[in-house]
Amino acid sequence: MHRSLTGVPEVLFSGVGVALVTLFGPDGSVDLAATAAHADRLVGRGVQAVVVAGSTGEASTLTGAERVALLGAVRSAVAGRVAVLAGTGAPSARQAVALTRDAVAQGADGLLCLSPPGGADPRGYYGEVAAAAAGVPLFAYHFPRVSPPGIGVELLPELPVQGVKDSSGDPDRLLASSTRSAGRCTSGRRRCWRWPVRWAPPARSWRWRTSSRRSAPEPSAATRRRNAGWPKPTPPPATGHRTDSRR
Repeated sequence: MHRSLTGVPEVLFSGVGVALVTLFGPDGSVDLAATAAHADRLVGRGVQAVVVAGSTGEASTLTGAERVALLGAVRSAVAGRVAVLAGTGAPSARQAVALTRDAVAQGADGLLCLSPPGGADPRGYYGEVAAAAAGVPLFAYHFPRVSPPGIGVELLPELPVQGVKDSSGDPDRLLASSTRSAGRCTSGRRRCWRWPVRWAPPARSWRWRTSSRRSAPEPSAATRRRNAGWPKPTPPPATGHRTDSRR
């Protein structure tokens, strides 16, 4: 559940959502067919939303044209069965606005925008992105390990967004975020985006999504306790990753 810009409650999705990996060919080119087929398999297993070109999808290695092509391929594969969100975060508002406009033009059902690195106050950044979203649901993305410092809890109620994905792995912050959002967009933060609490822990928790250039230590005891009882993610087909030169 989220609230539209007019304040009317709407449903984007409810249940489990998955941030898609992006699959590549041996030459480093994006494998659109394999990525779309992977999305189709996940939908067949019951997921209710997919994110294209997020941090899990190695968005920083993708060109604008590749992002648009991926979004189109995945949307065609899922054929309206679930919501398809596009990652549009970038180091600058100018870049994020351009990515957002492209995603809106390609028909994204929602937008997931990572906060910019090095900025303590992202309100202006999200204001520009929200304007470019033109009414398409926009969700902020707090992932301080990837893009520090992230979004301060005290700023959440002031952002022009319909929800927040929190990949900090900090349960105290998640509780504080829910408290801060009370009376404004509580249902959106706690229902629509419930899945990041369980499916977007720090990257070290999922060893299958790493490659030789993304080595990961064993999950910590705390991570194992958090994930106890939850099904393990299904690895995508074994295909290539882009080399370090693309990052």
